[in-house]
Amino acid sequence: MKSQRDKRIIITEGNFDTEFLHKVLPVDIIKESTFIIGQGYSSLISKAKSISISSNIDIFLIMDSDTTNEFEINEKHQNIQSIFSMLGKEKQIKTFFFVPQLEVVFFQNENFINKYFNDINFNSIISINELIKTKFNSRFDLLKTIDSEILLNFQTKTDVKDLIKLLEK
Repeated sequence: MKSQRDKRIIITEGNFDTEFLHKVLPVDIIKESTFIIGQGYSSLISKAKSISISSNIDIFLIMDSDTTNEFEINEKHQNIQSIFSMLGKEKQIKTFFFVPQLEVVFFQNENFINKYFNDINFNSIISINELIKTKFNSRFDLLKTIDSEILLNFQTKTDVKDLIKLLEK
């Protein structure tokens, strides 16, 4: 008999990514999924290869694109697909990129911006991570601020919505 967690495997690049997904994904998806932390892109790919060889469960690779250039994002996707194509596992692997990084979804959320960043001069900020550190001390502290209204906004108006659609297929 299969357990609830046998529906899909989700591999992320790091601890924060996994914690974020546990916070924003619907409970049903979380219960039906096994989460694995990849500790970076290379480790994520390596773990997915190992798992795909011994299992036929759908594997979702959730990662930062590290670019906004569509050509580079498509190239990265093609490279991943070719790796798994050589193993005959290309249909088992699904990729999702946060462009250019996961933290951008916080700035796709108007409620979140209005609540926490109304007083920030965005012209003086060098990076998203600097902004988060300035306002919240750490990315994990940032997660603690997500209330039900902001959560709903994440699930319906940001890239998280597209991720949920992919995971529900």
